[in-house]
Parts: sequence; structure tokens; C-alpha cells
Amino acid sequence: MTNVIPPIMQLHPGMAWGTPSSRCGFSGQRRAVQSCRDFVADTLRTAEFRYPLQVWDDLLLCASELATNAIRHTRSGDHEGVFTAVLYLRRAWVGLEVQDLGPRDEVPTVPCPLADALDDPLATSGRGLAMIGLCSRGRYGFAAPPEAPVHSTWCALAA
Repeated sequence: MTNVIPPIMQLHPGMAWGTPSSRCGFSGQRRAVQSCRDFVADTLRTAEFRYPLQVWDDLLLCASELATNAIRHTRSGDHEGVFTAVLYLRRAWVGLEVQDLGPRDEVPTVPCPLADALDDPLATSGRGLAMIGLCSRGRYGFAAPPEAPVHSTWCALAA
């Protein structure tokens, strides 16, 4: 089975998304992934708009993946590291951005190509961004300085 995974976008929506609905900072420890999911669920629960269950499920999956990536692949996962989740709740869509502390070494890292990420049934990792790409129908990407003020990975889901 071949899945068509939308390519990752390198253009961050930035100011076009407007003012965030909510934001929360987390420690760069593994237990923070659940805290990030709880933050997203609590924010959706009290939102002005009511979103379909599929949006909840997809957004919680995206929150888990983005938080995990921040902890596993950036300085946010180092001792005393932190990351921030930022939510944008709009009537027709929901945006999630996870801001991290950037790469662990001097060489900036970018997400790897996703072409075959879901096609290897024995792969033990590498599916996170591919799943985000599918959930967001291709509305996802990353940003890094100097083009953006912070390192971040984001997605937007239609409501």
C-alpha cells in the first residue's frame, strides 16, 4: 500500500494566523507530551467554537507528535530544556505550533523527506511528520531563524 504524503512546507504562516488563542510552556521531559495533549484538550473543551471529534483526535495526535519531536530532536529535550505549544482556534480551522530551542549541534536540522515513511511496516520511527501531513492534508511545515524568530513546527487542520 502506498500513501500519498503531502510534502512539508517551508513557509510558516506567521502573522497571517493572527493572535494565538492560547499558549503554554512545558519542560523538555517525556512526561510533558501528555501535559501538552492535556493543554490542547482543555483549550478545545473551553473554546468559543465546537469542533468535530475527528478534529480533536487529529489535533491531539499532532500535539503528541510535535511535542515528542521537540523533545527527541532539539535542545528542548536537553537538561532544563523547554518548548511552547501555541494554539490558534478559528471557526473553519485549528492551528498548532510547537516552538523549540533549535538543533542540538551547530548544523541546523530540517525534517527528512517523508516519501516512504508510512510504507515500511517494520519501521520503528519516522512516521510522526508523515501522520501530521496526512491529518492536516498538507497544511504543515517548519520554520527556523533567520527566516523566523524561533524554531517551530506547525500544522493547520480544517474544522
